[in-house]
Amino acid sequence: MFIAYILACSDGTYHLGITNNLEARVAYHVDGKNANAYTFARRPVQLVFQKSFSDIRQAIAYDAELQTKSEQEVAQIISGKLAVKIESIAPIETTETARKPIILPVSYLGNLAYFSKVNTHQEVLLDVNERFQKQSYRSRCTINSANGLQNLVVPLIRPNGKESLLHEILISYTHDWLKDHIKAIESAYRRAPYFEFYGEELIAVLQKKHKRLIHLNLELTTFFITSFGIDATVRFADLGEESSIALKNEMLPKARENYQVKPYRQVFDNGSFENNLSVIDLLFNCGKDGVNLIG
Repeated sequence: MFIAYILACSDGTYHLGITNNLEARVAYHVDGKNANAYTFARRPVQLVFQKSFSDIRQAIAYDAELQTKSEQEVAQIISGKLAVKIESIAPIETTETARKPIILPVSYLGNLAYFSKVNTHQEVLLDVNERFQKQSYRSRCTINSANGLQNLVVPLIRPNGKESLLHEILISYTHDWLKDHIKAIESAYRRAPYFEFYGEELIAVLQKKHKRLIHLNLELTTFFITSFGIDATVRFADLGEESSIALKNEMLPKARENYQVKPYRQVFDNGSFENNLSVIDLLFNCGKDGVNLIG
């Protein structure tokens, strides 16, 4: 379920947005989690309107129409005196390729090459029955920080050593890596234009402290599918449903430069575009429309 919402600010203005977790989004603004957010200096804020949609495209269209309204019209919408009309959403036409499922390795905050595959298929199966491969994007990602590229690595426990299968891999919390990852993400992207829209929900997923790597990666992948409005479902693959060797090879950091995307504005612009980073770089810098660059 996707929700278009309106917050009333203390200065008489309104903040509009959409989310799939209204409680977390409202708390984000009420608590003032981001000093750069529109609502930060206009607290206290109060939720005064919400409307639910089953199709994210309808939610996006509704929010876009709300954004065109004056503050007087927004007040009338809140009171029920004015209705917001949006055009009906036509079914998405899909190619034969899109109708076929794709089987991908699981990925931690996957890069753009990974999500370019997700974006072109309606059904995504995550390969959880392969042998775990160390030093791959299954348990690490690359972000762009003030000091250049930074790798975030999830520490793991392999119950059966080198023979451990993906679905057996446990996450280790002996070291507080979660705090380090969240701090690194906030430091790198808190000034990004769309961090206030998606940052809190992403951090909430990480803070659940999943026991197994596959469950963390499944929820993260689902979060990005929802945030970008990708028309796809995702599930774990069954026995016998295996990802290809070519797709497994793309999970290696040395393959990162194999995929090229049209440059977009990044928070830290040091004169050269950093290509094919974790998808959080695209989401926080470009918002939901960033998906148009990878499909």
